[in-house]
Amino acid sequence: MQETRLYKTLKQLDIPQLSRFNKFMESPYFNVNNNQKRLLIFLTKYIKSKEAVPSKETCWHSYNEENVPFDDLKFRKLCSDIISKFETFLIHEHVKSDGLLEKNMLLEQIQTNGFELILNKAVDNSDKYFDRYPEKSANYHLRLYKKGQIKYDISDAFDKEKNKKTQDKLLMLDNLSHNLDQYYVIEKLKLACTLVSWQRIYKVQNKPFEVEVILRLLNRNELLKNPAIAVYRNMYLMLTEKESIQYYNQLKILVNNHFDIFDKVEQRSIYDAMISYCIGWVNQGDKGFMEESLDVYDVGIDNGIILQNDELSPTTFRNYVLIGLRLNKFDQIEQFINEKSALLSDKLRENALNFNLARVSFYKKDFESVISYLARVDYEDVLYNLNSRALSLAVNYELKEWDVLESQLDSFSTYLNRQDKLSDARKMIYVTFIKFLKKIVNSTFDKKEKLEEVKSEIEKEKQVINKSWLIEKIDELL
Repeated sequence: MQETRLYKTLKQLDIPQLSRFNKFMESPYFNVNNNQKRLLIFLTKYIKSKEAVPSKETCWHSYNEENVPFDDLKFRKLCSDIISKFETFLIHEHVKSDGLLEKNMLLEQIQTNGFELILNKAVDNSDKYFDRYPEKSANYHLRLYKKGQIKYDISDAFDKEKNKKTQDKLLMLDNLSHNLDQYYVIEKLKLACTLVSWQRIYKVQNKPFEVEVILRLLNRNELLKNPAIAVYRNMYLMLTEKESIQYYNQLKILVNNHFDIFDKVEQRSIYDAMISYCIGWVNQGDKGFMEESLDVYDVGIDNGIILQNDELSPTTFRNYVLIGLRLNKFDQIEQFINEKSALLSDKLRENALNFNLARVSFYKKDFESVISYLARVDYEDVLYNLNSRALSLAVNYELKEWDVLESQLDSFSTYLNRQDKLSDARKMIYVTFIKFLKKIVNSTFDKKEKLEEVKSEIEKEKQVINKSWLIEKIDELL
C-alpha cells in the first residue's frame, strides 16, 4: 500500500491538512461514498501514528466485510476516486486561502446568474476587502484589474440608465488600464531580474524582454510611485549595474519601508538578490559589504525570510560563518553557530556544527581544536570531505607536520582523481589549492627564490579555495 499514489500523496500532507481533507470527505456536499471515507480514515490513522501502513488487502477489509474477496481493480478505482476528490480539495483550499480570488469569483457568479439583489452589498464588501489587503505586488494588481473588469461588465448587465453612467464607465476603464499597466510592469521587471540571475549561473545570453523600454517609461511615468515597481526597478538595476551602489541603497530603503506589500515567496527572492549583491562585493574584499552581508543575513534569518520550510540552508550557514571570521568576529560567530545550527535539518546539523567550529578554531589559531572537531565530521558527505581535507592540510602546514602534510597532499590528489561524479569546476578549486600549497612547501627548502612568482600566480587565479590564506603564508616566508 505504501507504494500507491494515494498513500504517497497523503503522506506529504501535514497533520492539519490531513484533518481538513478528512472533514472535506465527510461532507455530503463533496462526497457521498462511505467506502472512500472509511479508507481515508483508516490510512489517516497510520499516517498520524507513523506506523507502517498495512497491505492493500488489509486496507480493502477496512471498508469491506472479511468474506468479501480482495479485488485489485476495484481497490485501485477507489484510490483513484479519492485522488480526484483530493484534487477538488486542493482547489477549494486555494480559493479559501486567496481572499482576492474568492471575492472576484463571487462577483463573477453574481454577474453570471443575475443575482441583482445581493450585488451592491457584495461589491461594497469586495471594495473594502481590496482596500484593506496588505500585499500589493503583482498578484494584487492582477486581481484588482479582474475585479474592475467584472464590475464594468456588471454595470452593463444591471444598469438600467446606461446613458447617465457614461462618465463613471470612462473612469472605470481608466482604472482598468492603470491596474493592468501596474501588473504588466511588475511582472516584466520580475522576469528580467530572474533572467539576469540565471545568466550568472547558466551563461544565458538572452536579453531581458525589452526591459530597457520599460525603464525609460518609468523615468517619466507615475507608475514609479508604486512601491512594488520601484523595488523591482532598483533590483534589476542593482543586478545589472553592479558598480552603482546607489541602487542597492535605494532598494534597501524601499524594502525597509514597504516589505509587507510582498508575499513570502517574493520577500525571499528580494532578499536573495540583496544577499547575492553583497556577496559579490565581499568576494572583492570589501569590508563594508562584509558587515552589510551579516546585517542582511541577520534580518533574513531572524524574520524567517530566507528559511525554507523553517530550515536554514547549509550554504547560508557556511557563508555567514566565513564572512564573520574574515571580520574576526569570533564570539559572534561562535554564538551564531551554537544558536542557529538548530535551524539546520537534522541530517545536516552535526556535520555543519563540527566543521564550522573547526573553522572558528582555525582562525583563532587553536589548531589542536581544529583536529578534534574535524575528527567528528562525517566524511561520507563529499563536500564536507573535500573541505575537511583542505582544512586539515592547512592545519598540518601551520603545525609544520611536513611528513603528514606530504602524505595528505598525495592522498587528497588521489581522492579527487577518483571522484567521477564531481564537476570539473568543483574539482579544480581543490586541485589548484593542492598545487599552490605544494609550491609553497617546496619553496621553504629552496631559498625562497620563486615565492614572488608563486604569489603572483595565486593572485591571478580565480579557481582556488583558501586564496587569502595561501597569500598570507607566502608573505610570512617573504
